[in-house]
Amino acid sequence: MREHGYFEILCKYLVSGLTIKERSKTDKEIASKIKELEKISDKIAYFENIKNLKLKYLKELEKITILLNNKDLMRKEYITRNSKVESAKRIATIGIYKKMLENRKEVVVNKISELTASMNPINYMNKKRELEKYIEINSNNLQNKEEILIKLQETFITLLKDNCYETDNVQGLKDLIFKIRYYRFLYLTDKEQIRDNETLNNQINVVLKQAIQKLVANEVIRKIANDDELNQEIISLILDTKIIDLMAIRFEIAIKDDCIRVKTYEREVFEKEFDIKGQFSKKSFDIKSGKIYKLFM
Repeated sequence: MREHGYFEILCKYLVSGLTIKERSKTDKEIASKIKELEKISDKIAYFENIKNLKLKYLKELEKITILLNNKDLMRKEYITRNSKVESAKRIATIGIYKKMLENRKEVVVNKISELTASMNPINYMNKKRELEKYIEINSNNLQNKEEILIKLQETFITLLKDNCYETDNVQGLKDLIFKIRYYRFLYLTDKEQIRDNETLNNQINVVLKQAIQKLVANEVIRKIANDDELNQEIISLILDTKIIDLMAIRFEIAIKDDCIRVKTYEREVFEKEFDIKGQFSKKSFDIKSGKIYKLFM
């Protein structure tokens, strides 16, 4: 699942921002996990150790069960135990001793269950993978924080792309365009917005153009140019706006000698203009030059 990959990169990014004190604590935890992984990697020794521990607990369980089922033996064990310790550490009554045995029995039974589960090959592999993943995610203190951040954004954009590919719902596609427009204006660093990063912006444009293509086909967004690539380029640039209400976006085109000039408006208020270089004629477009249109029909 791509969501898992996104979560892992997010974890790496969070780890990369740890303070020195937090990093020191994490390093100790990593060292502990590495030792645990080394032990578990020796499969034969690992299972042999579990088997021996389980036998140990089984013997203890057997002894506790015998004592709980035989009052005379329990009393004898109670007296013997108290005789070996100083008075301050003696168990006050046999009733308390019985309760201690019952509590210990519960602990031992749980330990045996855990060890039995650990011997399951599937559980063994899952535990090994979890240790490896923990070490991988948390051992990236030498990795550049900005590199992780870029990877995080790339994975998020991939999720948007999957979402766009999988849906033909008009409202869902409009919501996706709304998200993309605002996502581009988020800051990667103190000075750089996501749309300023060429790699990320190109990836976002792929998703945006796919959404535009579907909405044009459903006659939700107005078709501007007869050529699909030119049409998507114009609409993408129109949508590169801070206008909040998509329904308020208006535009007009003007055919020039060496370009087309596109002006955008928030209803009647002029917002911006941009040129697309090339030789064009009226036949290149599905709309009239010099007339203001709504982008969303």
